[in-house]
Amino acid sequence: MKIYINRDLCSGSLPFCVRCFAFLAEHPLGVDRPCITQIIRNNGETVTIVIRTEGETVTLTLDKTTRERIITEGWDALVPFIPSFFRA
Repeated sequence: MKIYINRDLCSGSLPFCVRCFAFLAEHPLGVDRPCITQIIRNNGETVTIVIRTEGETVTLTLDKTTRERIITEGWDALVPFIPSFFRA
């Protein structure tokens, strides 16, 4: 499954986004949020998430280990940039 997220569509703070994303990592088909712009389903065991935020685009492939990291550390710990805490 591949999920496209445009974080710029949500005004939530980074901590809110991290919690919301952790729930998405656990339940990829159980979340409907305005930031999710597209879902492409396939029969693979991994979930690929493409996040667009603040002019950056990053792709995360969530296997079991990566899902656990996102749930405990947050998606922001896995990207090569520091996302803004708040966006205006």
